[in-house]
Amino acid sequence: MAIPLLDDTFIPKRLLADKAYEANILRHRLSERNVQAVIPFSAARTVPYPLDRRAYKRRNIIEPAFGKLEN
Repeated sequence: MAIPLLDDTFIPKRLLADKAYEANILRHRLSERNVQAVIPFSAARTVPYPLDRRAYKRRNIIEPAFGKLEN
């Protein structure tokens, strides 16, 4: 579901997402569009991808705000 949505939006500098979006096909599509994937790797991955922890902390600022809006 994420890939068609990415094709219809503007090209961001980076994508902040949780482990649910940690898939090779999504990372490949992002790298084709020169988008930095800020997605933590799952425990099952043998070779982890680098993670910009400073940028990922910003996701945790935005996520509770959406939760409050939903309530």
